[in-house]
Amino acid sequence: MTAQILSISWSIILLLVFIYLIAKQSQIKFFHNRNSLLLVLAIGLFVRLVPAFFFETGTNFDIESYKLVSEHVVNFEDVYTAEDTINRHPYLPFQMYWMGAANLISNKLAISFSAIVKIFPILADCLVSLLLFLIIVNTKDKQTALFGALLYAVNPISVFVSAYHGQFGAIPILFILLTIYTLEKNKFISGVALGFGVLNKSWPILFFPITWTKLSSMKEKMFFTTAMLISPGIGVLIYSILYDARIFTVIKRAVMYSHGIGVWGYTYFIKMLGIYSPGISPFVWDYFGVAKFVTIAILALIWYKFARHKKVSEGFLLILISFFAFTHAFSIQYLVWIVPFAILSFDYHWLKLYTLGAFSYMFLVYNTLINHFYINNIMSWPEADLLIIIPASLPVWFVTLFWFINKIKQPD
Repeated sequence: MTAQILSISWSIILLLVFIYLIAKQSQIKFFHNRNSLLLVLAIGLFVRLVPAFFFETGTNFDIESYKLVSEHVVNFEDVYTAEDTINRHPYLPFQMYWMGAANLISNKLAISFSAIVKIFPILADCLVSLLLFLIIVNTKDKQTALFGALLYAVNPISVFVSAYHGQFGAIPILFILLTIYTLEKNKFISGVALGFGVLNKSWPILFFPITWTKLSSMKEKMFFTTAMLISPGIGVLIYSILYDARIFTVIKRAVMYSHGIGVWGYTYFIKMLGIYSPGISPFVWDYFGVAKFVTIAILALIWYKFARHKKVSEGFLLILISFFAFTHAFSIQYLVWIVPFAILSFDYHWLKLYTLGAFSYMFLVYNTLINHFYINNIMSWPEADLLIIIPASLPVWFVTLFWFINKIKQPD
């Protein structure tokens, strides 16, 4: 219980530090030497390693999934067809290799698998801060770049996802930032970097249309696209050879994944309508069956009408905000996606509101549902989900709606 109290206190302190930094931005000064950046990176590492290794954040479905996947990886068994992991790894083969390594390290050092497996996303989080600095310093002064890196380092949303939950959300973010950083320097490396993001999780494909419009010639567009396809193509091929797996099955698991419908945004209200109005319930479930295509159509329209005319980071931020405003499906770890790109766009006011809303929701969910299942002491399940958990996400959803309206009103 003491460890859990410390864990809760740690997250609240990080929130207060984050809000303080934004409030005192003009007064914060960094030393003009390399040590300032190293200090920022050390802070980011420290605030994540402490809860991951020293606080009892509990286990969760995802950590259990990682452990099951890791057993198959080290035994060279196909993760995508094994009975106990058939629906637990809906991604292309990349992060699973770290899960396997974490399994071996955990057994060798007698350290909990839960702590070891979080090291990879934690290190990726720190590298996100580094890339934010490198990208910002190209157009702004070093003070501004260090401040942006520090904001991400202490942002409680990113800490929740990597250190408390153990999710790998920082890794695709890292590769998208690497894509941005190298886009003007080397189109091939930039494309390969985005491909690695897709190999880790499918959502970085949202960045592709923004990049496509910024390439000046069809030759550049085709070159970048080919480079992007190399990483997932080789990754799937290597896995299929090593694990005697069918390529189609591997790809299908990632492409067909659709989870968390009715737990976020407007779909929650539609779901409640279906539950409490049985007469229209069939229409609700029919809509959920095609909701993915509605989301894609909305994002395509926003890209064509607004996002493609903006700078790369601004355009992608708009796409992400639009995703959260109108998506049919959701998982709590998605909430970290917006944070680094809001920092790149210096959209600190909206980032503050977003962080406050996201924190209140994540604080409840991680401490009563995901890492510790206490919510049933308050209300039985699934009523607790419908009347407590999902409604707690509405404030941050409303923030994304108003943020979206604000963004599309801004001139290009």
